[in-house]
Amino acid sequence: MLRTNNQYYLEVNKYLAKKIIQLRKTKGLSQESLAEISNVSLRTIQRIEKGTVNPRSFTLRTLAEALEIKPSELTEVHSEPNRIDHEISLLKQINFSTLGVILFPVFNIILPIIVWKKNKKLQKLNAQAGKIVSFQILWTILTIMIFFSIPLLLKIFTEDSGIGKFMSPLSYLFCVVFNIVFMLNTTIKLNKSDTNILHFVPNLF
Repeated sequence: MLRTNNQYYLEVNKYLAKKIIQLRKTKGLSQESLAEISNVSLRTIQRIEKGTVNPRSFTLRTLAEALEIKPSELTEVHSEPNRIDHEISLLKQINFSTLGVILFPVFNIILPIIVWKKNKKLQKLNAQAGKIVSFQILWTILTIMIFFSIPLLLKIFTEDSGIGKFMSPLSYLFCVVFNIVFMLNTTIKLNKSDTNILHFVPNLF
């Protein structure tokens, strides 16, 4: 289970705090000296070193220059939560595209795969995308089995094929509603930056 975005920010801020303190002390600088060299306010430096503030990328680049390190050493770590935000946004698109099942039965598989493969930017959450598509594949297989088995079972036990013709579309409609419910539940989790989605589904990719 991946951490939520808020947890990422807390951990990133703590990491930045420790790194900046270590670099500052290695240079033999006080907080006041670093503030003077970097033109970043003392109050901002104090808050960054306490891990209580989410510093701007510009501030981190300025501090990196003052500490004589590559800006990327600070800014790349800082941008990690933003990458997670972006990947969650892509996951939402993949998840929402499963509604294609309303238009045509296999669109719930085809459309998510197209969106997934088109956006080759998923790194941290690629497994979650696989679970969304895997759920749709398994759902489709189960729905096909239900659709064709109900008429057969009814014919065997009731010898009335007319009931089967009525029950098959009804069972398919029920399965579609079931699918939509899971799609909405996944959406709610992703809106909360909770990436622990469809944990019971084996990843087929």
